[in-house]
Amino acid sequence: MPIKKILTISLIAFGIFLFAHTAPLAQAVSCGTANVDQICNPLPQSTVPQLLLVAVNWLLGIMGVLSVLFIIIGGFQYVTSMGNDEAAKKGQKTLTYAVGGLALAILSFTIVKISVSTITQTNGTPIATGTGGTGGTGGTGGTGGTGGTGGTGGTGGTGGTGGTSADCAAANVFRPFQISTSATQVAFGGSIQVTTNMGGVPAACTPYHIVVFASSVSNANLSGQVFDGGTDGSPMTIPFSDPKIFKSTNNPDTYVLSIKYLDGTTVFGSDTTTRIVVTQP
Repeated sequence: MPIKKILTISLIAFGIFLFAHTAPLAQAVSCGTANVDQICNPLPQSTVPQLLLVAVNWLLGIMGVLSVLFIIIGGFQYVTSMGNDEAAKKGQKTLTYAVGGLALAILSFTIVKISVSTITQTNGTPIATGTGGTGGTGGTGGTGGTGGTGGTGGTGGTGGTGGTSADCAAANVFRPFQISTSATQVAFGGSIQVTTNMGGVPAACTPYHIVVFASSVSNANLSGQVFDGGTDGSPMTIPFSDPKIFKSTNNPDTYVLSIKYLDGTTVFGSDTTTRIVVTQP
């Protein structure tokens, strides 16, 4: 391979490596100021292995810079050998060792990164302290009142404040609802109307949204979300046109509709009894 191609490939590889190993240094832990029951780590790294990783990254970066420098030196020696076999061999040897050093630096960084990630299983986790009120332990966002977990930014302690979903969860609301469909069979690419009726959504669970998932009875890989929105008692148009979900090898194929009422992340109504037969073109 011509020396220019070797130098070009080496420089590109080093540029990618340099960006990859310096990017984590720009990410500092952001603990926020809203939660007074949280102590923030003043360092960007929250564990000793992560701190060591940064140090190792800088050392490997220096190693990469030196490798590129020697690649340039070896290339210069090779180009200026002018038919001198000894000088040409010296240049080739310098290039070989330099490229090997650059490859070793990249490999070492990958091994260290994977090892530290495996040990810590976290990246930039703030140090949380304090225990919330009755029924919960303080953490990110604190803990809500009796039996309920507060939302992000909530304050720990007895009677701590929670988010909207915490109100619904604290009320322990879970209600059944009725389901009606405009059809029980639909062709691929078509749609049906589905209406759910809970008889009124609890005030503690508003605002809310309705999510519909579809999953094939014969193939677990054919599943996914097909609708998000709608209101209690109003028809929802459910499409059966996503090929990743409804393009089945079975003709026809039966799908189960999983319908959930959600207040944030709190499920206060769920049903999986509706089945629709989908025919293929």
